[in-house]
Amino acid sequence: MRQNYSHAKISLLLPNLSGGGAERVMVTLANEFISKVARVDVVIINEDDMSYAAELSEKVNLVNLNSARAGRSVFALRRYLKEHRPDVLLSTLGHMSSAAALAFLTLPRSSTRFFIREDLAPFKVPVSQPFAYMVSKVQKWAYGRADGIIALCREMAVEISNHYNISTPVHTVFNPIRVGDIRARSLEPVRPVLPWSADCEFVLGVGRLEKQKDFITLLTAVAEVRKTHELKLVILGEGSERESLQKKAIQLQIEDSLFMPGFVSNPFAFMRASSAYVLSSEREGLPNALIQAQISGAECISTRCPTGPREVLKDGEFGALVDVGDHRAIASEIVSLLNGGPKKTPDTDLLTKSYNPQAIADEYLACFWDNQAPFSSEMNASEYTSL
Repeated sequence: MRQNYSHAKISLLLPNLSGGGAERVMVTLANEFISKVARVDVVIINEDDMSYAAELSEKVNLVNLNSARAGRSVFALRRYLKEHRPDVLLSTLGHMSSAAALAFLTLPRSSTRFFIREDLAPFKVPVSQPFAYMVSKVQKWAYGRADGIIALCREMAVEISNHYNISTPVHTVFNPIRVGDIRARSLEPVRPVLPWSADCEFVLGVGRLEKQKDFITLLTAVAEVRKTHELKLVILGEGSERESLQKKAIQLQIEDSLFMPGFVSNPFAFMRASSAYVLSSEREGLPNALIQAQISGAECISTRCPTGPREVLKDGEFGALVDVGDHRAIASEIVSLLNGGPKKTPDTDLLTKSYNPQAIADEYLACFWDNQAPFSSEMNASEYTSL
């Protein structure tokens, strides 16, 4: 088994360094890899959003392909791969992985090993949605071109293996999370300052303002709670659904109780100060923000969406689980906490061990070179269903 990676070159491909969970993970991995290998490049297609740039180690090379979007980056990526010849290219986010697969198609003799980090559970796309259906087919083709797929939890590995029915090995590796750093930052003051008095109770949602996150259900749940309790709502993140959410808040008559400051550099202080962190998503991969909320000391409520929340919350032991889209169930769990209901404290030692960045980086390296045993859906499906 290969143990010495000191001469290796690893490239990580993503759209930019925006303030999303996948981008944060790739920056953390790059910073860990550089202490173990000779060269690490973070390859981005443009600098439209560089929120995490300051967190990238100075020892890591930042390569900008200067492309408008993923589809137009294929030839620039091909040139990069041909010139720099990394030992491994790790991509994340579906459109970037498809672009990488197309670049490799034009480099048939490339020695670079290609791995895809999948950050979202797969789902069936109906033929009645032709564009989305085509994208899903291209993504399946890209998976077939890869040397390996990294799933973020066992449930996701089952979903990928069953959904795509491909021979590409699927490995399970958790996201790297700096537990100590998050705990320390959660103790800092909340910034920006909340637009109401410090003694007001609020619940928190964090993530891209997109339909997948289903913040509409969270808004509706808070409106339900406000029939009997004074409660505010904070949603951190940016995205295309901002206007729709603001309109929904007006419709629900809670616009004065909603605060959406956009992307913030320290969401952990908000998590610690909140009465509850709520993940309302329709689907996830391994929800970073849910884990970060646990580490920050927040009480957690989550949908049972595929994939990740059941594993993160230990099937309800460390937080409440509700059905996707069930605003009444979310409201009921919030009310229970506001009324002094039982707290569900996570095992923080287990969190530290499970998400240790150095150990996670070593697991990635083992997948890249040491032929670490991939996930087997046949072997582990029964184990997952017992969670």
